[in-house]
Amino acid sequence: MRAGCEATVSETVHAHGVRNCRYRGIAKTHVQHVLTAAGTNIIRLSGCFPPGETPP
Repeated sequence: MRAGCEATVSETVHAHGVRNCRYRGIAKTHVQHVLTAAGTNIIRLSGCFPPGETPP
């Protein structure tokens, strides 16, 4: 369980640069983290199915 969480954190830090926040303020920082997590999930989902195939 922990290895999966650590891998996700490592991926977001290395691939999306979340180590340093671009904005100041808790609200803006939260929005950046939510959008980065959504982007990470979209990238992972796009790799699950070959192009042209729809999910069941």
